[in-house]
Amino acid sequence: MEHDGIELIVNVTILVKNREGRIVDRRDGHNVLTNIGRTWLSRTIPAATFATGGNPVPNGPNTNLTGDSGQVANVDSFSPIGGTYRPRYIGVGVGGTLQNITPPGPGSQAETASVPKVERSLQVNPGLPVQWYKQVLPSPDPADPAQFPTAYSSRIRGIFGYDDVSFPGCKDALDVVYGTDVPISEVGLYTSQAALTTIPGAAGLIAYHTFRPISKTPNFVLELAWDLKF
Repeated sequence: MEHDGIELIVNVTILVKNREGRIVDRRDGHNVLTNIGRTWLSRTIPAATFATGGNPVPNGPNTNLTGDSGQVANVDSFSPIGGTYRPRYIGVGVGGTLQNITPPGPGSQAETASVPKVERSLQVNPGLPVQWYKQVLPSPDPADPAQFPTAYSSRIRGIFGYDDVSFPGCKDALDVVYGTDVPISEVGLYTSQAALTTIPGAAGLIAYHTFRPISKTPNFVLELAWDLKF
């Protein structure tokens, strides 16, 4: 009997662009889907209830599936444990086993499915309140027509601007202060379960990647894209 195995392949592309829009550095690599991410993905499929007009009773009166003809104000209730979350934020850090610049010094976290968080997360914005994530761009994004390059893949994309991360006083999760030249070496993709002003932990981390350090300064934009292929 033929076995139809469905494998999720997650690749990440990191581009560094100067103020003229020219790519001055690029990293391509496979991305690990964390155990948290695998659990999250499995819970996006089933629904807890199907209700029309907010009816919370499973299979109760006026219950319809999404797409049924004639339905009005249909509400699908997803799995209650994380099922309604979608990929929304990117967090970057200076940890990971490929970090080789001092400071911050070598990291210890390998790129495995069991990673609990970005090892040494970085503040993203220079204002208040301090934020630890960058929100991804909406889908579809007119500036990136390759978001859905095939019928079995999609792209999640985010951009760190000139002043993001590389600003005076930027700190990591250990309160180490950096200048305007920050050696980023790890990145995490988070769902909307994460909180912008909370130092990144395990909440919502669905993908993780480490790479040789990239120097983020105010002269460059950092563009990240995840390609999910089924």
